[in-house]
Amino acid sequence: ALTHQGEGTRRQGFAVSHNTLEQGISGLGMAFRISGHGMASLSINGWTHRMGPTQLQHARDLIESELRGLGLL
Repeated sequence: ALTHQGEGTRRQGFAVSHNTLEQGISGLGMAFRISGHGMASLSINGWTHRMGPTQLQHARDLIESELRGLGLL
């Protein structure tokens, strides 16, 4: 199951979790390369009732925009 999740995350370019690590918490994370020598990630988490599909899409767009602006994507 974990391998399948990793493949989906790689294909989408981001990961979303709902109530996975903590009940009532959802989040979105995106990995990126640093200078071709390493990897890092950035994530945003919040209360599940405030992190619906629209808010998650907005968070994804913001993270992606900032990382592109910094030349990291």
